[in-house]
Amino acid sequence: MKKKKILTIADKPNEANMLKTLLEQADYMVICAYDGEEGIKKAKLAKPDVIILDIVSSEKDWYRTADALRNDLDCCMIPTIVL
Repeated sequence: MKKKKILTIADKPNEANMLKTLLEQADYMVICAYDGEEGIKKAKLAKPDVIILDIVSSEKDWYRTADALRNDLDCCMIPTIVL
């Protein structure tokens, strides 16, 4: 059976690593992005089954990233979980 692919987008390394570890233990393939622009690029290339977007950040406008994912034809059908 093929592992489900999850893209995490989080700018804080500790949170990104925690998500990655927990999801890999649950037998998912995890792709990490550390900012919104990188996340959108990786979503287009990797075609993940789910995107987990951490919007708690003092430096980035994650709402724009969420909107960009929803408005992109390559990404709009990928379920996105916002933390």
